[in-house]
Amino acid sequence: MSSPVAAALGREEVSEPQFKLLRFNQIKIGEATPYLVKGLIPKCGLTVVWGPPKCGKWFWTFDLMMHVALGWDYRGRRVQQGPVVYLALEGLEGLKGRAEAFRNKIGDDEVDIPLFVVGPPLNLVQDHVALIQCIKSQIGMILPGAVVIDTVNRSLLGSESSDQDMAAYIQAADAVREAFGCAVILIHHCGIDSSRPRGHTSLTGAADCQITVKRDSENNILATVEFMKDGPEGDQIVSRLQQVDVSPPRRTKFVKVRCSPEMFALGED
Repeated sequence: MSSPVAAALGREEVSEPQFKLLRFNQIKIGEATPYLVKGLIPKCGLTVVWGPPKCGKWFWTFDLMMHVALGWDYRGRRVQQGPVVYLALEGLEGLKGRAEAFRNKIGDDEVDIPLFVVGPPLNLVQDHVALIQCIKSQIGMILPGAVVIDTVNRSLLGSESSDQDMAAYIQAADAVREAFGCAVILIHHCGIDSSRPRGHTSLTGAADCQITVKRDSENNILATVEFMKDGPEGDQIVSRLQQVDVSPPRRTKFVKVRCSPEMFALGED
C-alpha cells in the first residue's frame, strides 16, 4: 500500500526487498582467506574434534590453538593469527600445568600470548549471549579467531541424543560463530559406538569440518580430517606426547570468576 505522501505525488513507494537475489555472474571467489589453519580448520564455521576418552584430543587441540594465538605455522601449514578463547569446562587445574609446559617448550616465561580461558560452569544455550558480550568487552578490539568449547557434554544442559536439545545447542554455537566471524571448535566424545561422535547426528550434519582423534598401537596421536565442507579430506597429523617437568607456578596463571549470574571473567596468561 502506498503512503499518503507517495500517493499525493503520484508514485508508488518502493521498499527494500526482504530477500536480495544475487545474479550468477556476481558469484565470485573472494580474496578472504578461507581457513584458520590450512587444511584443518575453516576460518568461519563449526568444527567437531572427537574421539574416545584419553585419546589426546585435548592436547592436540590446545597445541593447535597455541599456534593460532601466536601466528605460528602448524606442521608446515599456514595459520591465520588471532586471539583464542578457550572454554575449559572440564576444569582449569590440568590446563595450568600444560600451559607451563608450553612456556618451557618455547623457552620464554613472559611471552604475551592472546589466549583467554573461561572455566566451568557454563551452559551454552542459556549463557551464549552473556559469553559473547563478555568476550567483546574483555579481549579488546581484535575479534577472536577461534572459540574452543571443551567439551560438548560439559556445556550442554540436556541430552546429547535429543533432537531438540542438540538443535538449540547448535543454534547457540552458531550465534557465537556469527558474532565474531570465527571458528567454533567443539571437543566431543564418542559413545559405545566408537565409529562416530556421541549423541544426535544433527551435530555432525551442522559441522563444516569434523576431525577424529585416536591413538595407534605405538601410542601416537592421530588427528584425521574426516570431512571438510569446503576443502580436502583425509589429511592426517601424527603427534606424540612428551612429558615435561614443570616447576610450581609463581602466580596464578588462569583464573575464572563468577561476576554475576550472567557474567564470566576471562583469565589471560
